[in-house]
Amino acid sequence: MTNRNDKHSQDLIQTDPEIQTEKLRCITENMQDLQDRYTELYDFAPVGYIFMDEHGIILESNRTFATLMGTSRDSLINKTLARFILGEDQDVYHLFEKKLSETGEESDCELRMKTADSVSFWVCLKGKLYRDKKHGKLVRRIMVSDINKYRQTEKKLKKSNDNLSRILENSPIVIYSKDLDGKYTIINKKFEELSGFKKEDVIHKTDFDLFPEIAAQSVENDRHVIKNASPLETEEIAPVHGRMRTFLTAKYPLMNSVGELYGVCGFSIDIEKRKRTEEALIESEERFRIFMERLPGGVFAHDLNGRILLCNEMACKNTGYSKEELLDMSISDIDQNSINRDDRTLFWNSLNTGQCATIESTHIRKDGSQYPAEIHISAVRLQGKPIILPIAFDITKRKHAETVAEEAHQRLLTVLDSINATVHVSDMESYDILFVNQYVRENFGDVAGKKCWSALQSGQIGPCPFCTNQKLVDDSGNPKRIYRRELKNIKTGRWYDSQDRAIKWVDGRMVKLGIGFDITDRKRAEEMIKISLSEKETLLKEVHHRVKNNMQVISSLLNLQIMRNKNEQIKKALMDCQGRISSMASAHEMLYASDNLSLIDCQAYISKLTNDIMRSYETDLHRVKLTVDAEGITLGIQQASSLGLIINELLSNALKYGFPENMHGRIMIRLRMSEQNIMELVFSDNGVGIPQDLDWRNTKSLGLNLIVLLTKNQLRGNVTLNAREGACFTIRFNRETNQT
Repeated sequence: MTNRNDKHSQDLIQTDPEIQTEKLRCITENMQDLQDRYTELYDFAPVGYIFMDEHGIILESNRTFATLMGTSRDSLINKTLARFILGEDQDVYHLFEKKLSETGEESDCELRMKTADSVSFWVCLKGKLYRDKKHGKLVRRIMVSDINKYRQTEKKLKKSNDNLSRILENSPIVIYSKDLDGKYTIINKKFEELSGFKKEDVIHKTDFDLFPEIAAQSVENDRHVIKNASPLETEEIAPVHGRMRTFLTAKYPLMNSVGELYGVCGFSIDIEKRKRTEEALIESEERFRIFMERLPGGVFAHDLNGRILLCNEMACKNTGYSKEELLDMSISDIDQNSINRDDRTLFWNSLNTGQCATIESTHIRKDGSQYPAEIHISAVRLQGKPIILPIAFDITKRKHAETVAEEAHQRLLTVLDSINATVHVSDMESYDILFVNQYVRENFGDVAGKKCWSALQSGQIGPCPFCTNQKLVDDSGNPKRIYRRELKNIKTGRWYDSQDRAIKWVDGRMVKLGIGFDITDRKRAEEMIKISLSEKETLLKEVHHRVKNNMQVISSLLNLQIMRNKNEQIKKALMDCQGRISSMASAHEMLYASDNLSLIDCQAYISKLTNDIMRSYETDLHRVKLTVDAEGITLGIQQASSLGLIINELLSNALKYGFPENMHGRIMIRLRMSEQNIMELVFSDNGVGIPQDLDWRNTKSLGLNLIVLLTKNQLRGNVTLNAREGACFTIRFNRETNQT
């Protein structure tokens, strides 16, 4: 530049002065123009320029820097740049200056400055040392670039990237990307969680490295996306903690800014639960279809306009229509009594979902015939629409059964009303009368619904004291036996044979069935019979008394003969007859003295008889001891008399011949029932006994003959003798059951 100006100056010297003057003027103008142009470029540059001395004092500034600082250029001169630096960034600035001073090389930094209004903004400082001819010293030229918008954009971008990273890491969806070679470049935390691999173990690996069992399928899908450069949505199988699960995967191509394909990105959602739900839904729909088809009633689901939307096989069977025909019909074609649309709407609004109403109607078959139907109607929503769901049952058989049952019921009522007895049913807890027959209505009035103790009795203010309710069931509440008794009704004054039992009523509760037969006439007849029987018993006692007295008269007459007769044999015979008569008289005496005129207490009878015989023979009771055992045994007058005669003969013989010369001994009389209705009399003594050579059955002794004859002819039994130690007679005979 210097050489060129020198040459130009020499040219000026060598030329004419005027020409030189003109050329100088032109050069000056050109230089001024250039200076103005450079000044304008300097002042209006897009960045700020300042010149500082070695102390950091501003020597010069362009207009752009002054505008950035929000002040004039003059106010900046002689100010240090550090005063415009934000306090938090002063250290950055000092490091910048230090590097610039010590190295002299170009240096830069980013920091925050503040305007005259204390508004902070980001700038980039670039500085360089050079020697300024104008100031004649080494100065710092600082270029100040406003990067506030860049920093804000960078901050927003970082925040956006942070948000994107958080979304990526916390997403419940598996997210990943692969390059064109199938190597993983990005995976998120969900990928790690489900696969069991760490990120560092996955990046730069392929599916064949990680999941060889499913790699072929995944790689094939990747190739499809790369080849067609278009997204792909598909289902893939992948291992999760050792178990294969189904994922819904969306894959799409990754393009750079110039449209070049550089990889594949994938999003995978675990749909195993959804798949199971879908399978369960399919299974549920199948179960619903089977349930619908197997319902015993016909389904005619219809909308509020009456159009049939759904039906089953039973609906077809009952009506004779096919499903296609029914789905093209209205419910009114089947049921002419069905309600209209407005009423259906009101009906639907009156029911909550799940409630049900039951009605009876008549349905029309395809052939025009009709059948009674019981319809269970509910209101439901199907795909958000109100639906009326009637399920109709053909009740032809039930109606017929009800008719038959009603006829049977009427027949039963007719039978119960025809019974000449009180029949009533009452609740066992509330005592309310539930049913009465005609007999009760005629005698007690229409008492149904009233308390039994007030309607059927008189003067009761609560349950009757003789009420049987608690006696008719066991502790488990089950019916027990019939409770029967006779009682007099105070209200009617009549006697009833009352029979109560617990039964289950039509509603399942336990009730009392009471049946009472009027026995008033029978009770009156029984009273008359009792009076007549009492009279007859009195007469019979009198007969026995007179028989006993007559026998005593005979005994007294015999006693007179004994006293007057000198013949000992005759006296002995008369005394034996007297003893036999006394035994028979004792039997009659026992009867008229007893309340029972048909049976004799054998223990008392034998004890009295033997005591009388012992006294008549003046037996020393200390020498011969007598024991009688017939407790609880009773016999009729005929058998008792015969048995008394036999005992009289046996005891008399024992006292006369069994204990000679003041010999001591004992006699045992025992009467018992040995078998079913078989009586056994054992008479034993330990006296001298009966001679072994004596044929006691064929002896001339009247006493022994009487024993054999009375046993055989009167008792129809048999007698045996054991004479080993003393004498032991055993007599066995049948006890007569009908004895008078």
